[in-house]
Amino acid sequence: MKLLLHAGTNLFGPYEFHRDEFLYMAMGQHLRLWQMDFPPFIAMLSEATRFLLGDSLVALRLPPALMSTALLVIAALAARELGGGRFAQGLAAFSVLASALFLRSGNLSQPVVIDQLFWSLALLALLRLGTTRNPRWWLAYGAAAGFGLLAKFSLLVFGFATLVALLVTRERRWLATPWPWMAALLAFVIGSPSITWSPAAGSPTSTALAIASRVAPASRASSTWKGRAPWWPSAAVTATAASR
Repeated sequence: MKLLLHAGTNLFGPYEFHRDEFLYMAMGQHLRLWQMDFPPFIAMLSEATRFLLGDSLVALRLPPALMSTALLVIAALAARELGGGRFAQGLAAFSVLASALFLRSGNLSQPVVIDQLFWSLALLALLRLGTTRNPRWWLAYGAAAGFGLLAKFSLLVFGFATLVALLVTRERRWLATPWPWMAALLAFVIGSPSITWSPAAGSPTSTALAIASRVAPASRASSTWKGRAPWWPSAAVTATAASR
């Protein structure tokens, strides 16, 4: 159903290309891995989609729609790992389906949905690690975090949170094994096209964010909830299910 919603919106809806999508298509045509001013996953995805499916609106937004649909499945799997029955799994999946937060990100060829996907996969890997105690899930976590770094730098926050959680709980015993360190190494190797050149180039992403925070503070401060879809209840349900 979720995939059909995205396909129908792009086939019959009034929405055209977002300006950022043109940027990512252009960057895909001029790929310079390890020398890009933002994580390259979205540029590579845009170029691969154009090569395989063409550059129509429906074609370009098909991969984000598939990724967003996968989030629904991951939510159900996470609920199952936490001990939830069919009702809990269905509720978690419905929360993703009904959330405007995920509907919007799945309908744009932007890094947001990729970021959401790999955060969710990394979380699912940690849940599996906790329930099975199989250390190989650390490698799945590292791979998810690495590919997430190719989409956005925000996976560094997830990694830091994981480290803090290890340090303040009895799970710190994992740090005496090679598995979490192998996961960190794997993540940084996979994500190296994002993180190696940026510091040498003066961290252009951080610079751009700093400029934006000075130029348009009023626009952000004046934003209100008026006219926005009430996505937060369903998102809160999903977040609560994932944190229990």
